[in-house]
Amino acid sequence: MKNDGIQTRRVPARCRKVARGLAGLLHAAGRRRGSSPSSCTLQDVGEGVRQAPARCKTSARGFAKLLHAAGCRRASHSCARSAYRCCQLLLLFSLSILKLPAQEIYYTATDSALCMRYLHTMHTVEAADGERIVCTAKLLLDKPYQAATLEREPEGVVVDLQRFDCTTFVETVLALSWESAENTPTFAGFVETLRQIRYRGEVVSYLDRLHYLSDWVYENQQKGRIADVTSRLADSQSYHPQLFFMSTHPTAYPALKSHPTWVDSLRLIEQRAERQAPSAYLPKENFTPQAIQNGDLIAFVTRIPGLDVTHIGIAYWRNADELTFLHASSTARRVVIQPGSLQNYLKHQKQCRGIWILRPKTSTTPHFYRP
Repeated sequence: MKNDGIQTRRVPARCRKVARGLAGLLHAAGRRRGSSPSSCTLQDVGEGVRQAPARCKTSARGFAKLLHAAGCRRASHSCARSAYRCCQLLLLFSLSILKLPAQEIYYTATDSALCMRYLHTMHTVEAADGERIVCTAKLLLDKPYQAATLEREPEGVVVDLQRFDCTTFVETVLALSWESAENTPTFAGFVETLRQIRYRGEVVSYLDRLHYLSDWVYENQQKGRIADVTSRLADSQSYHPQLFFMSTHPTAYPALKSHPTWVDSLRLIEQRAERQAPSAYLPKENFTPQAIQNGDLIAFVTRIPGLDVTHIGIAYWRNADELTFLHASSTARRVVIQPGSLQNYLKHQKQCRGIWILRPKTSTTPHFYRP
């Protein structure tokens, strides 16, 4: 491979940084198809992600071969330019994925296609702050409700844009909204943003997933993505949830049922989440809509022992006089704009004691990792 270095040096520095990553993805995808790397499609590359990490370390030569096969060295200038453009697009995709720790990413070709369609749609929308979040949420209206979509073995980042529960709906809307505001929105960027929203740190594991909303709120506040504005309201009251439902009902959760040794670790997580939980809530008897903005997250604080929140949605002013919310409804079995007002909804929820109001920091959200 005497000429590999010459060919690789002709690729811009930004591309050279991820030559090994791209080649690893292409080789993994090519082996899956039983074909050469240069014949792989983007879908094959996506499928190859799960196989790539171990191979990426020794595949720099594969990248040089790909450029050589595309004609970068011997063919016309137009062929070389086309190969370079292709590599730019694939490298942008591969770098973001490979910067993640080795982990599973669950998605289908339909999910990635929907994601890119939504990102392109929102990228052209000039909307700030909560308005962008509401516009993004409306793209998912009428998608079916489905619980437990994150329960996979082994644990991995689940990307499902075809069905939602209340939490995955909110997480997906936030990730789409934030990624679409980037200069160049990508599927890989969306996946990384979703991972950062859903998990505590760099590790993707069942115990690092943010199961309790108290934990979710704390971690996302620490990462600078949301603000808990509930305590600023004059009618808010002190609140300190006790969290023990998951550790005392392990058989209700497939992962804990399969891994009973995790329960002790989960109990420690619950105790920490209790200490870090939001310190105030707005009782539903004191509810006034004036402090709530479009795009705020509305979390419904429960009376059920051991839990903090049982539902979450996105605030939406239907008109100047009526505040309602968008959510994945287990009653309607789909994503809906709630009929009637938020205040009326609260009155009919006997197990709900009040709400948290969480404000996504759309304009000031830190830029997540970008290649």
